[in-house]
Amino acid sequence: MSKITREDLRAILTFALHTAKVDHDFAQSEKAVIKKYLDLIHLSHEERQTMSHQNRSLSEMLDQLSSTDAKTLLVKTICAVAHSDGVMVDSETDFVKRVNKQLQTGMTLLPQDRWGEYETEVMQALKQLS
Repeated sequence: MSKITREDLRAILTFALHTAKVDHDFAQSEKAVIKKYLDLIHLSHEERQTMSHQNRSLSEMLDQLSSTDAKTLLVKTICAVAHSDGVMVDSETDFVKRVNKQLQTGMTLLPQDRWGEYETEVMQALKQLS
């Protein structure tokens, strides 16, 4: 896995938060998955605060990801978050597909009913980075 920067991780988790809220229902299961990810990368309270008060647009954050690995991890992360509440709504799936298309990772998404499998992959990747 190529280098994924701290800034990449903050961007990835900002997208995770956005994905969880895109359907206007920030479910407890989504919060729990995101908290696991935040804890795995040892994001400080200050970093979490900075993340929640981003001045950059989501599009700018996508453009600034440092590697294909960071882009792929972002897509897998938002798939896992979208799947975590067990309710796949069009706003979430459309968002995930738009992000994947914009990033041009070449990644073929698993069928939506299997997006939960990405959670394990994301956890393993974040453990390796911490």
